[in-house]
Amino acid sequence: MPFDLEFRRSVCAFLAGNIFERRGISQSRLGLIASGDPGFVRRCIEGDADVQLDTADTVRVEIGEPPFRAQFCRELKLFMELTGMKPWAVGWCSVRNAAFVPRLFGGASPNLRTVDRVRTWMHAQLRGEQRRVVFGPAAAVASSAKALPDCPAPAENPRVRT
Repeated sequence: MPFDLEFRRSVCAFLAGNIFERRGISQSRLGLIASGDPGFVRRCIEGDADVQLDTADTVRVEIGEPPFRAQFCRELKLFMELTGMKPWAVGWCSVRNAAFVPRLFGGASPNLRTVDRVRTWMHAQLRGEQRRVVFGPAAAVASSAKALPDCPAPAENPRVRT
């Protein structure tokens, strides 16, 4: 499922839950936590907001879901390892931005729709077993066993100004 849709689905599911199960966090409070804007979550649910990767991860961690960044970085690294493509080539071929992958690994926070474009492009380049290796549920386990480092978040990378 595309990250953009998965993000909206997980937020809706969280807000539909019992107020006590969600530790009293309202829609407005979740928006304040994630972006400092109480209307942020409402706009996300309606599809009117472009959500950055790190903002989505902040919300997902708050609602008890795993962040997207680690998964996306694992998928990218497995894809590049499997295909032998260089980071600049993946960025250029998928979103016409040769700096996309190096900047992501440097801590940049792209829009979720851009991330989904890259994931869709990678999916189209692979066939059968290759897709299962990169996108399947076993991919997370296999890449964890290989100890691939995750992408740093902007706060963890001193070269990225926030």
